[in-house]
Amino acid sequence: MSASLLCAALLALPAHAGDLWLQVHTDSEDDLVKVELPANWLADPGEPLEVSVEGRQYDLRQVARAAQARREGTRIQLHATDEQGQPYELAVEHRRSERRSGPVPQTLTLDLLGSDGEGLQLRLPLLLGEGAMSIAAEGFHADIELDGLEIPWEAEAFLAQLRAAPPTSLVEVLSVDGGSVVIRTE
Repeated sequence: MSASLLCAALLALPAHAGDLWLQVHTDSEDDLVKVELPANWLADPGEPLEVSVEGRQYDLRQVARAAQARREGTRIQLHATDEQGQPYELAVEHRRSERRSGPVPQTLTLDLLGSDGEGLQLRLPLLLGEGAMSIAAEGFHADIELDGLEIPWEAEAFLAQLRAAPPTSLVEVLSVDGGSVVIRTE
């Protein structure tokens, strides 16, 4: 391959090929919530996902596209408030794709622990078509809801982004009464 053809091929590649990640952090009297999720889907066309920052509405999809248009390592941080006025930190980060020599994450693990010590662990394969989930439970009930943000967990691109990242703690909810919810890749 000639040098000029190689240069033309390199120029044709996307300049900013990293992945988008969404991070949310809030700390209230009762709970500490940390969310870190693959978010390439945020840059896709779709209904606006609005967040309130200092009384103004911002479309999270536009924020994601702005981060994606910049070089890898770009992080756009927003100090937002929910409908009840509770502040939270929200960030969209354009990360460099990880290169590693070890095995890729293969399992999405959900750990629920109640304040009374009862718990549930749910393990889901990240590789499509790989076995069934295993459940270990003991007298626990929980409802998990992320208002206003529909995350395409079943999407192959979303799972591929999880498999490409190092093992990551995706969701942590820690309550002052000792209960917790943790979702992570292993």
